[in-house]
Amino acid sequence: MLTHGDLLCTDDLPYQAFRAKSHAREWQQAVLSKPLLLRLLAARWYRIRSYFHKRKKSLDIMDVNQDTVIKVMHDHKCLRLIHGHTHRPDVHNFEISGQPAQRFVLAAWSKDAGEILCWNNKGYEIEVI
Repeated sequence: MLTHGDLLCTDDLPYQAFRAKSHAREWQQAVLSKPLLLRLLAARWYRIRSYFHKRKKSLDIMDVNQDTVIKVMHDHKCLRLIHGHTHRPDVHNFEISGQPAQRFVLAAWSKDAGEILCWNNKGYEIEVI
């Protein structure tokens, strides 16, 4: 299963509230009705504000909730989950109903580099591009 990862961060209640609001059609239409320059300025302002808010939050709150991970994977009948959002690259091995499961967290991309997860007949490998 491939997901952005933000839905798994259920302990970060302010982020989840913003996510719910920003996914509403009315909110999106209101934002898109503004001039482009105003939207770009607002985006920059919110990124700066987000940066300072994140510095005040504990790392645990901004990470995925493992119970949520297990529930989502169980509900979708999958044993491998790939996501980003937290940008804490790692491979997490655990069990779901007694079966081995894996969660792959991909690193943040920059203008100069990124990571991709590749599967071949030998298994998986994370490649830097």
